[in-house]
Amino acid sequence: MGEVFPLHGGTPAAQGQDRRPEASTGRGSRLAEQYADFTAGLKRELAEIQDAKIRQWAIYDMRAVLESDKKVRGERAARRR
Repeated sequence: MGEVFPLHGGTPAAQGQDRRPEASTGRGSRLAEQYADFTAGLKRELAEIQDAKIRQWAIYDMRAVLESDKKVRGERAARRR
């Protein structure tokens, strides 16, 4: 995600400079890894649900969890002010 790998004919690819500022400090790379693992696992889990209607309900439920978390985070932030 955002990394640059220069390619030269006849040689293996070498990792080049990453242009994202957080890459030089290491911040963000762990989050990117976690996000990639989560989305790959989610895709796998959803693919295992054969019934399209049940799969849609699963997606609906996941969105409800995310909205609930968003609401809780907002309430916590309001209490801190």
